[in-house]
Amino acid sequence: MPPSFDDVVRELNSGDPPLSGNVSVLFRSTLPVDVDAADGDGRSPVIFVPDVHVLSADRAIEYTDYFHLNQSQEDLLTEVLRRLLGMKAIAEFSGLRIYQLGDFHDLWREAAHWWGEDICAMLLRQVRSHRVLFDLFRQLKTERLVGNHDKKLRVPEEIAKLIDEEIADYFPLSWIYPVMHSFRWGATCRIDLIHADVFDSVETGLFHFLNPLGARLAQHDSGINIGEIDEWQHELGPPGHEDSFSSSSLLQGNVRFGDPDVAPGMEKYYQEATEYAADRDNVNPGLGDATCIAIVIGHTHAPRIVLGSASIEERLVDCGSWVNQSSLVRDPSSSFWNAQLGILAGNEIGIVQCGY
Repeated sequence: MPPSFDDVVRELNSGDPPLSGNVSVLFRSTLPVDVDAADGDGRSPVIFVPDVHVLSADRAIEYTDYFHLNQSQEDLLTEVLRRLLGMKAIAEFSGLRIYQLGDFHDLWREAAHWWGEDICAMLLRQVRSHRVLFDLFRQLKTERLVGNHDKKLRVPEEIAKLIDEEIADYFPLSWIYPVMHSFRWGATCRIDLIHADVFDSVETGLFHFLNPLGARLAQHDSGINIGEIDEWQHELGPPGHEDSFSSSSLLQGNVRFGDPDVAPGMEKYYQEATEYAADRDNVNPGLGDATCIAIVIGHTHAPRIVLGSASIEERLVDCGSWVNQSSLVRDPSSSFWNAQLGILAGNEIGIVQCGY
């Protein structure tokens, strides 16, 4: 029997040395598959790492702790990746698979000029500043999507420049998925992975070409705070929404997060995600007529699970980020740095907060 969702969380919390804070369950949802479901190669569980927005040390200093993977969060992410690497050495977790959901690099803010810079120069600076982090992702054999902040990797001519570069040793180019990736889960179902900029109207609208410039100008606590709304200040549930206790005994303390079953304001986003996935059914060879049961996304930096109507099996699983801050719905003063992972194991999918 493959590890369960609870097994994964328990193992993350039980290693030695302990992580800097507990791994706590935010949201979880049951999937319409067998309890021992795995991917097409028999691998399980699957870990999803959302947006990290890596910047080189030279560029990161301009944004202090905001809009990128700051040093404190990098230290925690490094701990988590080392724990996952240790888990892979345990027979029970040898089938563990890692996906990063896009915006690994922040090339909008990394570029020497607002109009851009050579991709090789930018990625080399980031590798030199974060070699330990890059090496851990390499050892975990991480597969990854491309997001809007590193969308140069969607351009074949840009990818071709990296074939002989050091970055290809850390992220083999054949494991980089430019737009979308799907894999089988159980006998008849599939999971779709999307970086949600591809259907986000902010990123596809008439003036979306100005977004990289806006990102470079965004500053925390300053007169120019373009990024405040959509980059770093998100709640785990909408204000006034009735919260519920997690059913998991692994949730440390009496921490209450938003109920994932109802998400006012997210209906449109859910519809756009499911329509986008449906238009691209079976994009991966060998999936046949597999039914999509979950769309796992990065991009919004806001962790949540959104369910459709009772007759629709698809879950929209938004895995959050490692760069912005969130607060508890009923206690806005309790802000904390996002540090989320998505976990898929058997017939459960969910999101956890690390270091809370």
